[in-house]
Amino acid sequence: MTESEDYTKQDLKKYYGKDNAFDFEYLLDDAYLNVAMLHVGCGSGEIMTKSREHWDGVDFNENLHYLWDELDVSARTGDVRDMHWISPEQYDYTFSVDFFEHLKPEDVPKVVAELTRVAPHGIHVIDRAPLSYFRGTGNKNLHPSGGLCGDEWLAHFPTHATMTQTKRHVTIKW
Repeated sequence: MTESEDYTKQDLKKYYGKDNAFDFEYLLDDAYLNVAMLHVGCGSGEIMTKSREHWDGVDFNENLHYLWDELDVSARTGDVRDMHWISPEQYDYTFSVDFFEHLKPEDVPKVVAELTRVAPHGIHVIDRAPLSYFRGTGNKNLHPSGGLCGDEWLAHFPTHATMTQTKRHVTIKW
């Protein structure tokens, strides 16, 4: 996984703010408003304002707390490779956009195991651009897994997962 300190030098409002957020609301229609959802790699938490009662978030960047407080959303700092604070199947769904490509390829199986432990269903959108414009300190590429092809991603998810692909994104649901 990329490291938290790679992001501390970033202008968090610039990268996590509403004006630059990836528009993924189209993926979540009203059917998901009343289910327990864990937004993994939640960033600013903006999407969680859609259903504050039922959705929680987790992100490894402790510098995001002030954004979560401003939005009044339920999120916490944590490592998704080990979410021991979450009970098995505590959530109905896990959800992420622009998260998995930040993992090192060897961390993907552990994270998927944790996500399937805490929720029986998932919706995850992966950006396949290996050389993202989003660079860390020292010009470090913050998408170390971005170059994996769709089948390589799907191999890590439950066997009943489905995948759709565009030129830039892979969406995996189970």
